[in-house]
Amino acid sequence: MKRILLCNLFFLLACAGMRAQVAAPVISEILTPYALLKSSVEVGAIKYGPGSVAYGPVGAPIAIRGANFGSGGTVAFVDTKNTMRATVPYTTADGTTIYLSVPGGAKTGAVVVTSSGQNSIAFPIVIVNGSYSASCSPTPSGPPLPIIAKLTPDNGPAGALVTIAGQAFGALPGSVVVNGSTATVMSWKTNSILVWVPDSVPTGTLVPVIVIAGGQSSNATGFSVLGPPSPDPTCVLAQ
Repeated sequence: MKRILLCNLFFLLACAGMRAQVAAPVISEILTPYALLKSSVEVGAIKYGPGSVAYGPVGAPIAIRGANFGSGGTVAFVDTKNTMRATVPYTTADGTTIYLSVPGGAKTGAVVVTSSGQNSIAFPIVIVNGSYSASCSPTPSGPPLPIIAKLTPDNGPAGALVTIAGQAFGALPGSVVVNGSTATVMSWKTNSILVWVPDSVPTGTLVPVIVIAGGQSSNATGFSVLGPPSPDPTCVLAQ
């Protein structure tokens, strides 16, 4: 009987230990009001390709997207020598998106999210000179850059109908490119676009979605393709 009780006790302790483990935060992308850098950039000793690194000045709003952020924690800004430059506390409602502004003292380097004692892998960011103002742009001579804030849904089969929310899409329709293919646009507004995901996108991949408006490209936002093309809901087959 004692042996059975001890085994049960060890089993319960092991289960409790497994429940206590918390997954580390994961950063998938960082977005600012500016499009991702179109040239390759080297941050620290790592070289990143075009369209993969966000930039902005102190004060610029940023969105950090990923997973396992919990309900709150801290965001650390480190420089290229891995020296801590600034730390900002955060709270998040869904555990997948953190909204904050670039703090004073931040330098080009990386962002690290800490939640429940776990640290994410550092994610690069470039901090430029100057200060942020919502009324101006780094390129004031041209139209404002389109910005994708959210895809709804952000996953589904090829042929899915997706709403792209954001800003500066313009009153005149531009185009939406999904994994290099032009998507069919159903509706175009200055802050919302309704499109069909092309049937040609490969299943089981994360494909980039880009809005082109006024001759300028937005940041790329990922759409997870979960299955083959879905039936067109606008078509009704005769029985």
